[in-house]
Amino acid sequence: MNTDIRLSVGFFSHPKTIKLMRQAGAEGVVCLQRLWIWAAQNRVDGCLVGFEADDIEIVAGWTGELGFLVRTLESLRFLDRNDDAYCLHGWAEHQAYVTQEPARIEKSRKAAQKRWNNARRNANDGNGVMPDDASGNASSNARSNASSIARSNAPNQTNPNQEENTSPPVESLVNQDRARSPERGSEGVGADLSGPGLEFVELREFYNREMRAEGPLAGFAEYKQLKAARDMTGASLWPGNARLFDDLAARKEAGVWNRGFEIGLGRYLREKTWLAPIQSRASPPSEATPTEFQRQQQDRRTMMRIAKDLRERERAAKQQAQGGQHGQRAAAATPPAAFD
Repeated sequence: MNTDIRLSVGFFSHPKTIKLMRQAGAEGVVCLQRLWIWAAQNRVDGCLVGFEADDIEIVAGWTGELGFLVRTLESLRFLDRNDDAYCLHGWAEHQAYVTQEPARIEKSRKAAQKRWNNARRNANDGNGVMPDDASGNASSNARSNASSIARSNAPNQTNPNQEENTSPPVESLVNQDRARSPERGSEGVGADLSGPGLEFVELREFYNREMRAEGPLAGFAEYKQLKAARDMTGASLWPGNARLFDDLAARKEAGVWNRGFEIGLGRYLREKTWLAPIQSRASPPSEATPTEFQRQQQDRRTMMRIAKDLRERERAAKQQAQGGQHGQRAAAATPPAAFD
């Protein structure tokens, strides 16, 4: 089985790759590379016979709109449609070593068979005994020998200056997931999320820049769970970075969280915050619009002032009445003045 594929040094700056990035995002570029890796191990001729668009997107790990990735790859000529079958564009030209795997296996089988025949002939000449299943042993060892030869004698990188070199090398993608084939069912289909990919790195950088700075793996566990989750119809629950970027920008503009007190990315993904309506923080009540409690307190103070004024008036009237009565008694007790 092939253990590596070729990738031109100019792949990421190629106009076709740039267009794919703009139309399908970084996930589209990674899915294309996953498709190449899968083909190198399962369809060495580059022809995906019997595959529908959905099958191709499954082995590529695409989680976006159904059929969008295949349409985009076909329009950019990463995929060709030949005789009702999809084929990887320029596969034999750019992945010559991959396509020659059957020839290497056959060559190794013949070499093993020749060695066994020579050993049997020498043993017979010396009256030795050799087993009769030499042919079977040679066939069983052929693939093992071919794999060893492939690892030790792999040719150098092909010319990267060709017009359309659309192949990637295993050295740069050795940690990428090998997508499962349709024959193995849908269980576990998708990208290998054991390590952060380009999509999560973009999300993490955006969150650090626009919301709050966290560690490079903060929220990655929740990201993996969302990427693997499916609804009742089998559709992915992952909304995509574009949706999350728009939601975070809107919440930042609305002032949902105080600056420096934004929730972490892990909680944002775990609670599916982007599905919740955006509500601005409640502003503190102003003096012009008092609350119900403040109005009750104000009415209570007003009634207390009125009651106090009434008591003061009653006290003043009572004191005035008492002063009038005392004056009358004093006038009655004074004797009349004598006339000279």
